[in-house]
Amino acid sequence: MQVYQEANTNAVKKKHKSWMTDEILPLMDERRAYKIKNPMKYIEIHRKIKRKIKEAKEKWLSEQCMEIEELEKKHDSYNMHKRIRDITRMGKRRTTSLLIDTDVYFMGQIPADWLLSTSIAIPKKPNTRDCNEYRTISLMSHTLKDQLLGPQCCAGFKEELE
Repeated sequence: MQVYQEANTNAVKKKHKSWMTDEILPLMDERRAYKIKNPMKYIEIHRKIKRKIKEAKEKWLSEQCMEIEELEKKHDSYNMHKRIRDITRMGKRRTTSLLIDTDVYFMGQIPADWLLSTSIAIPKKPNTRDCNEYRTISLMSHTLKDQLLGPQCCAGFKEELE
């Protein structure tokens, strides 16, 4: 147990954000210590941390912008756009919908909420009172529409049955 405690105290704290400074991390530990013991001191340290974080993030962003401007001055558009992508974290899109579709395909069952349809009545004229004066539309998922229309809609995409 003692070996674990010694190893744990010597461990280097990892910064989760690239703009985080070494000055903020000890303040976070101090804030954590005061959370239950002294709420007023906790609030004071929390405000100080928020202020330091705001300053550090602003400084980091200005440095990144200066770097991008330098790349633009050098007419290095490839690296400039690469830095912009890195800062804004705009990379490849996650394919969660593809994963869901794959799960549905392998399980062979369509989720129940994909098979629901909602009907909405829209008045044709203002101040309508009669049911004949409403137009109804149905909001449904593409999966439900494919199931309802069946092979007549997707004839070009599916093999024709003979």
